[in-house]
Amino acid sequence: FDGSSTNQAPGSNSDCVLRPVFVTPDPLRGGDNLLVLCEVELTDFTPHPTNTRAAARTVAEKY
Repeated sequence: FDGSSTNQAPGSNSDCVLRPVFVTPDPLRGGDNLLVLCEVELTDFTPHPTNTRAAARTVAEKY
């Protein structure tokens, strides 16, 4: 996605990646609707600096 529109990247290098990490049925809309939790990554698939969930996951996996 264009990270410059979310202030996560400069306009000259604005590509970011959304990686889905969790999917669950949508409890509000129901039916076939889903909620998808994504992490933001750089184009080399490393966590984006604003991706604090990736750091939390790393700590949680140690315990």
